Amino acid sequence: MRPRKSKLLHAFTMLRRNRRSYLLLSVTIVLSFALLLGYLFYMDTASYNKYKYIFAMNEELVGVSHHTTTAASTQLEEQLISKAEALGSCSTERIFYTTVELDSADSYVTEDGQQVYIPPISVIAVPPEMGTQFFSSTGEGSGWDILWLDGEEHELITIGQGEAAMEEDFFYALGLDKLDEPEWTFSGENDDGGTFSLTVRIVALLRRNDGTADFSDYLDAYLATGDADQSGWPTMLLSQLDCSPGNYARGYWHDSLYLYTAHAEEVSQLAEQYFGDSAFSAVEAQNEARQALQTQMQTKALLTVAILLMLGINLYSSFNNALNDRKFEIGVKRAIGASAWSIIRQFLYESVLVMLGSTLVAVGLVTDGAIVYKYVYELYPNEYGYYNECVLYLSPYSIGMFAACALTLIAVFSLIFAWKSTRVEIVAYLKAE
Repeated sequence: MRPRKSKLLHAFTMLRRNRRSYLLLSVTIVLSFALLLGYLFYMDTASYNKYKYIFAMNEELVGVSHHTTTAASTQLEEQLISKAEALGSCSTERIFYTTVELDSADSYVTEDGQQVYIPPISVIAVPPEMGTQFFSSTGEGSGWDILWLDGEEHELITIGQGEAAMEEDFFYALGLDKLDEPEWTFSGENDDGGTFSLTVRIVALLRRNDGTADFSDYLDAYLATGDADQSGWPTMLLSQLDCSPGNYARGYWHDSLYLYTAHAEEVSQLAEQYFGDSAFSAVEAQNEARQALQTQMQTKALLTVAILLMLGINLYSSFNNALNDRKFEIGVKRAIGASAWSIIRQFLYESVLVMLGSTLVAVGLVTDGAIVYKYVYELYPNEYGYYNECVLYLSPYSIGMFAACALTLIAVFSLIFAWKSTRVEIVAYLKAE
């Protein structure tokens, strides 16, 4: 072990003595590896954020959505359910989406004393029990995370009659967090031309997870201009028991049927036959995403090979330049009897240390760049005006590809560097000096 330690210490000493040559070599390696890793990091992060909500969906989900309910569509839904059940176990959920126009007198006062009128409320009417994954009418993926006020984890969404889950920002804007038993009463016009008044106890909070506008965005726009569009209207989950037409007027509404089945692909085909574009399937969306990612992987592999070839040419040239700066030293060592193996080992240690150190620097630079990219990504709204969360991601495939490229380049060029150091014409080198 002692000789090996001495060789490593000697390698560090020689790196310091020849720091100019090795610094130029390191710059080439850092830029090359940073280019490769940065490309992989960017592609994976962009893909992950594009498809993260699709892969978060339950793959057993098949859905049908209607803006109106007719006898014909109801009959088709019944046929779809019947055929789905014939294929095997199948559970169903029906969710109503509607907009509640509130009494114009309803308003609240912000902490700084400004009066804000409550906009229409987007209501999602859920059955007494349903899965924890549900869909907003405009968002991607599940749309919402649910934070239960009892602090417990819930396997099912259980919203009973007289209960509600309210959007988190709206809950705090109303000051309901200051109440021991948070309740809220709202009123408006019902379908019979009369008025309704409904008091609900808040049992959970809703928080958007898909980057679409929330109530805080609406509030900011309202306070700035005195007006705001429907983006960011507050959302509530109510029990379907509280959502009969007599309770309030349905200004805009549609219903969705969700089927959960192990035969999602077959049921999806049936749903498309019956409902066309109104049908959607999680597994179909996920398969399309996987196909896109597979195509991207092939493209990424081809570009990585091209980058690798370019790096190889640059590294070979840089190693030759570093070796030329050491030719007199090599000639002297050979002249005084140093073995070829000792020279190989010396230059192998030096090149491995340079390449490993440069690789770590490249990884650090790309990591810092990724953090800056995340900050800038979240600073500006997307094409729909929403601020999306950016999740930094590097896939195992890309990690393996980068590691393989880095280790291959380190091993190959370290060995070439070490081997070429022994191909010294001693007399010619010494005469040249």
